[in-house]
Amino acid sequence: MFFNASFLTNGSNLRESWIVLADVVKEAHILELHLEHPRVKVSEFEMEMRKRIFGTIYMWDKLMSILQGHWSLIPDVYCHVKLPRDALPATPTVPGAPTPFTNRIIQMRLTKMLNSRKTTEEQQPRVPGPAAASAIAESIETEIISTLPQAYSLSDFDKQFDTILPSIPLKREELHIIIIGAFATAHRSFTGLLHEPNFTNLPSIKEQKAAFKLQRKLIEYTTDTIRSAMRFADMLLGGCKKYFLVNLIALEASVVLGLCVRGLRRNRRAYVRLSRQGLPTFTENSDLEGSTHSAFLEGLNFLNGMAHHSPIAAKGSQIVRSLHQKLQRDATVDEDLYSNTPTPIQQQQPQQPQRKAHQTTSWVPSASAGMMTAAAIASEQLGNILAGPPVTSSSCGPEMV
Repeated sequence: MFFNASFLTNGSNLRESWIVLADVVKEAHILELHLEHPRVKVSEFEMEMRKRIFGTIYMWDKLMSILQGHWSLIPDVYCHVKLPRDALPATPTVPGAPTPFTNRIIQMRLTKMLNSRKTTEEQQPRVPGPAAASAIAESIETEIISTLPQAYSLSDFDKQFDTILPSIPLKREELHIIIIGAFATAHRSFTGLLHEPNFTNLPSIKEQKAAFKLQRKLIEYTTDTIRSAMRFADMLLGGCKKYFLVNLIALEASVVLGLCVRGLRRNRRAYVRLSRQGLPTFTENSDLEGSTHSAFLEGLNFLNGMAHHSPIAAKGSQIVRSLHQKLQRDATVDEDLYSNTPTPIQQQQPQQPQRKAHQTTSWVPSASAGMMTAAAIASEQLGNILAGPPVTSSSCGPEMV
């Protein structure tokens, strides 16, 4: 049943997959897989296998609940089983090498850690503050990344076991996607669209500065996630490219980058407006618009290339294409706005120090250059993709709309 649920998800039949997953959870409950000491006597080996099965179901349940916006099928309050061990009892292992199950245990630990930090909806602020995002990122760093085996390290990884276990490079890239994606998720609220422009709704300049840093980190993590997903897809063969996770992550990351571009442009407009009023403001992250837009287009290209493999990528390319059209309209409006801007801003405020005047005048030309760069990137990288009919797939169910 579990493999059936996976098959349905890869085919974008998410509702049917959820129904099958509910049956899987019911069977797991009947078999008492959630208990450390079930009523049925089992051997040490059998207990480890039960833990592996339940941990996989638990992880899949959390993923699907986030994906579909449902409550989890497995209540955490009833989970009384510990994580499985890396190596099964009485099975041969290579000293120092990860086992075939090491990557799965790391994913389980990450899932449990993130889920333990969740609070009730009533306790959650509408927009998490900088401190909350930084705390989650620090937990991932200390509890997950610092404990990774050298073969799965995010940087300077050890390749000596790649020939012993040929699946290690693929698993390493998948772990990279999942862990960096978790970092991006922790920073998700700092696209710039959930706060007031230039983060002026935050209570202090210190928090504003922190928010700009988190926005920069969000863009870095999300760009890294897209490029890691592309490397992962290159390792997959044939029908394996239908694997839903790589296409779904690329879709989500592309949308986040598109929203970040809109947030950066929104901040720029606010900067011009506040500067005209003589109010203090910031120019942080003004240099990121061109590179962020370029990474966004990489995601769109990737989804278009994967559309004939995956219904999720096919539908995702339409979503990202629509967002790209909005970005193009935004750029046109901004170009008209800044082309009608009167003399440089510092001429309206001669009393400001020379450093401030230089900072102000450098913003507007760089914004215009950024828009021209984005237009050139779009023309060069996308070609006639956007001129053609939208990619469609008869197997995309209504649940993906």
